[in-house]
Order: sequence, then structure tokens, then C-alpha cells
Amino acid sequence: MALCFPLNVVFGVPARLKDIVFFESIRENALLGYGIVVGLEGTGDNPNNAVFTQKMIVDFLEKLGLNTKGDKIRSRNIAAVAVTGSLPSFARSGNKLYINVSTIGDARSLKGGILTATPLFGADGNIYALAQGPVNIGTATDPNHSKTSGYITEGAIVEKEIEFSLNDINEIKLALRNPDIGTARSIAAAINMQMRGKFASAYDPGTVKVDIPLAYKMENNVMDFLSDIENLTVEPNMTAKVIIDEGTGTVIIGESVKIGKVAISHANMVIRVGDNDLLSSILSANKEEENEPGVGFSMLNESADLSDLVNNLNLLKVKVHDLITILIGIQKAGALHGSLEIRR
Repeated sequence: MALCFPLNVVFGVPARLKDIVFFESIRENALLGYGIVVGLEGTGDNPNNAVFTQKMIVDFLEKLGLNTKGDKIRSRNIAAVAVTGSLPSFARSGNKLYINVSTIGDARSLKGGILTATPLFGADGNIYALAQGPVNIGTATDPNHSKTSGYITEGAIVEKEIEFSLNDINEIKLALRNPDIGTARSIAAAINMQMRGKFASAYDPGTVKVDIPLAYKMENNVMDFLSDIENLTVEPNMTAKVIIDEGTGTVIIGESVKIGKVAISHANMVIRVGDNDLLSSILSANKEEENEPGVGFSMLNESADLSDLVNNLNLLKVKVHDLITILIGIQKAGALHGSLEIRR
């Protein structure tokens, strides 16, 4: 049986600054609200269990001029939900947002439901958007399909803007999506070279501080400065890491991952990386097996990296479970120069 798993080898390639950093203070803001979904086919909250649903329905109907206090709502066509979304940077009134809707009671499904007008609050307690619309819960073929949560594309409208002026700032911080000392220094060097001066410096592995050049400040044109630097390219330093997802059989190997001298004897195969007296003695017990039909043997030189090893294992028709066992063994032997992350 051939090795049937996706192998992804991540190579270090130049990347634009806009793809590996984000501007601090220029970011999305979380929004949260609570509302009710109506129009369900008997799959909503049980009125006997969800007291908060009863209260939300009463409040909702009162806003419409209907007084139901003292009356008990028995319908299971309604569900209390939490509504979440994000307010993008520089979002303007009238912009539409993607929102998520999730039950907070014992409703069985939101299929066919419609979210009624729900205000969405920011962390400061102010209302920034209003959500409403038919809830989509996806399809049964979707592996992440859930009947108690869904979404509404363009389901909210921005009502309040966050006041922020780029031209008022004197410096900006670039936050690395994957903090690394070398990458931070490379970013600072690229900006200084482009601007022909000392404007950027690596503050820590995750932050690069950049002073806005006076020429841009005088012209109130900070946005042009950001545009000039966001398309600069640097080569990020790759972390030496191997990620194994046992559930899907996916192995992701960073380019920086190397392996030391090691001998591997597993099932019906023998592999050695490098060659010295120690390895020869370890493999001596398998010498007869190496010449037997059906026993795989592979020899890699000392400069081989982990991707070379996996490719050879593929040629030897190694199964996914055996591959994972081998990689764990190499790490325990101290021959894997990088970290191994296993997701189950």
C-alpha cells in the first residue's frame, strides 16, 4: 500500500509586508449581541426550560406595541441566540458585515429561521451595527455542519463608525503574525532601505516600530507611506517545525527542519542517514534482512533534510501510521532538529 497522505513542505519565499504583519491600532473590533430567531419549525427553545427566551420574546413584542406580560409563550418556533461579528478597520456607516448566529438555549435547529433586528455592541458598550436576516446553517455535506449555529452573509449594517485619523499618528507599530527575531530585523532593514534613513527598528520579535517620515507628515499623507511600505518584500525566517494531523494523515514540514545522523529499522525497512561506525553497528543486526526480497533499504547522505527522508519513506511504501511512529522515534532520539507537533 502506497503512502497516501498529503505532504506539504513549506519553503521560505519572499512575502509582502502586508501578508506577514498587521498595523497595530488598525484592526478589526469584535461585536456581540443577543437576539431571537423566529420562524422555526418546532425546533426552537423549550418554553419550560428557557426562561431568558421568554423574557426576550416579551421585550421584543413590547417594542412592537404588544403587551404580553402575564401570558406564557408556548411556541417552540423561537430561539434565543448570540450574534457575533467583526467591525473592520475604517468601516463606514452603511457597510454590510458577515455575522455568526448561535443558539444559547436548547433549540435543536435554526434551519429556516430569521434573525430579528439585533443591535451589536462593541467592547465599549456602544452599538456599532444592526443585524437581521435569514439564517443559513450550511449543508449536510459540510463536515463542519451544525444545526444550532449558522451565519448571515451581509447580515449586519454598520450604524456607527470608529473615529480614527491616520494623519494624527507620529509612529506606527507593525505586529508580526508569526513573531521571529530575524524576520523583525529583516522588515526594519527593508523599510529603512526603501525610505533611505533610520525610521524602523525591531522592538521585539513580534513588533517593528516605524516613525512616520516628516515628508509624509507635512503633506498629511500617512496613508501613502503605509502604501509604500506594505508591498515591500522580505523573506520570513521559517520555524523548524513538523506538524502531524493524525486524523487526516496530513504531514507539514518546514523547510528549516533538518535531521542528524540516525539509523531507522522499522517493520520491513531499514534507513540510515549519514554513515559512521555507530550507525554501522546499529544496522549490523539487520544486515541479513537488507538483502532479503521485500525488505526496503534506503541510504541518505548527511546533508539530507526531513523532506528527503519522507520522500524515501514514500518510495518504500510506508503507511501513514508507520510514518508517524518513525518521526516520533527520530525526535526522541534527538535527531530531529526542530519541534514536532502532533494533533489528534
